[in-house]
Amino acid sequence: MQEEKATGWDFTYLTNTGRMMESPLPWNYFTVICRYLKPGCTLLDLGTGGGEFLSLLPDKEQLRIYATEGYLPNVRAGTKEAALIRRNAYSRLYR
Repeated sequence: MQEEKATGWDFTYLTNTGRMMESPLPWNYFTVICRYLKPGCTLLDLGTGGGEFLSLLPDKEQLRIYATEGYLPNVRAGTKEAALIRRNAYSRLYR
């Protein structure tokens, strides 16, 4: 089996090789979370990957965002995303 390096939450190599199958959920996590986000909220994203989910959030400059990630290549990618968010908000990535 060939080893693949992953960064962020892009697992297309797993689906392309048949090692993973996806099926849609009857609900959307992003939509559910966005209902609860209000200015000044604190958000914790555990296992953030490369910060892709956080980058999509509306009005993120009005949130206090914290994220954790244990996979070093993702920490580097997530740190770049956190720097973009941090321009107008308090955000920090923890390893």
